Amino acid sequence: MNERQIQDVLDDAGYETAAVIPDAYFDRLRWPSVTRGFQRVDDSALRVGKHNAPAVTDAALRILSENRERPLFLWVHYYDAHPPYVRLAGVQYPDRTDRALYEAELTYLDREVGRVLDAVAQRPDPTYVIVTADHSTVFHPNPALRRGHYGYDLYTATLNVPLIVNGPQVHPGRVDELVSTMDITPTVLDLA
Repeated sequence: MNERQIQDVLDDAGYETAAVIPDAYFDRLRWPSVTRGFQRVDDSALRVGKHNAPAVTDAALRILSENRERPLFLWVHYYDAHPPYVRLAGVQYPDRTDRALYEAELTYLDREVGRVLDAVAQRPDPTYVIVTADHSTVFHPNPALRRGHYGYDLYTATLNVPLIVNGPQVHPGRVDELVSTMDITPTVLDLA
């Protein structure tokens, strides 16, 4: 393959590159381009099954805690907030709708992302964090018109995703101009 991905460029620049994948959907055999070029791919969370955000976080924390001589580029992917939605143990739900299940999964996932952010905050070296998604989810008022909540529904709600950048020299604020996830790679390379 001739396409170069961000991990290829950072590898050439002397970075250690690692990815944590949450589901066999992202396995090299099924979708080789997702993890191609990473020096290390941690798939330990796959053994847990669906709702494995704690295992994904644990894998990321193990990688972050290792001693290293080179800077690290770490891609951590969570997959919990994807259908089919299920009831989580110990969670009180206002109703039995997909929306209620989805919102509980987001809260569950948010707690795990918080664990990674806490670990990053303890690192002595300058560390940047970028949080984004490849799609959002919409709950169409007519379920008969809904196909998987995303991917087929071209609503603003499915196309708009969060894009959060945090780290040294990044000033808090909100950008109201249109940005794209295509801006991530040049931003990371500029910061690196």
